Amino acid sequence: MGSLLNQSDRRAVLDALRPTAVLHLAWSGTQSDNYEQAAENREWATSSISFARECLDSGAWFLAAGSAADTAGDPSFQSPYSAAKRQFRAEAQALQTVGRFTWLRPQYVVSIEDRRPRVIRAYLDRPSGAVLELADPDVELDFIHVGDVASAIAATIENGLTGTVDLGSGSLHSVSELLAAVDRSLSGEAASGASSPDRPSATRPDRLFDLGWQPLRTRALFGSPIT
Repeated sequence: MGSLLNQSDRRAVLDALRPTAVLHLAWSGTQSDNYEQAAENREWATSSISFARECLDSGAWFLAAGSAADTAGDPSFQSPYSAAKRQFRAEAQALQTVGRFTWLRPQYVVSIEDRRPRVIRAYLDRPSGAVLELADPDVELDFIHVGDVASAIAATIENGLTGTVDLGSGSLHSVSELLAAVDRSLSGEAASGASSPDRPSATRPDRLFDLGWQPLRTRALFGSPIT
């Protein structure tokens, strides 16, 4: 336990544990819904980059996660959080020449329990009987269940994958399909394979598929066939 912002804490953990691998998942500068606008994000990025250097210098394998969904089309693209994440990504990837480095690229992570992505929260918080007006209900994205993200990271570590590793389901589903899947899940209704056709994503996690990994929870959520 300790603070990533505190160099003494970081050093103490590395010295005590002498890890062979370190997994950096993410940060939230304020623990609030408005975290994306917090100036503290720059401090987190700077400390994370320092930590990456310290880990690689100690001989530890450094794995960093950064959302592949951080694009110019994202309305928060210009936020301090997005800018800090891009800074961290650019500098961390440049450290690959120093030691073993893996960049994990999760697609649109789904956790009904954590009410993410935000459209799930908005859907669940709507007044009873109200219709949630979606800006683009037919937009297709690579949604992946958080449990599949965890198993993909485990497969990455167990098989020593370095470089860039896409963490996605390999299939596209619309936002309206996602909300229908949320309804089915909360009602305990089983998904039907015929209800959600399989559409390939441009960011298929082929390196993981080649190892035999499958996004089983995502496919169960949407009722997509396992290919």
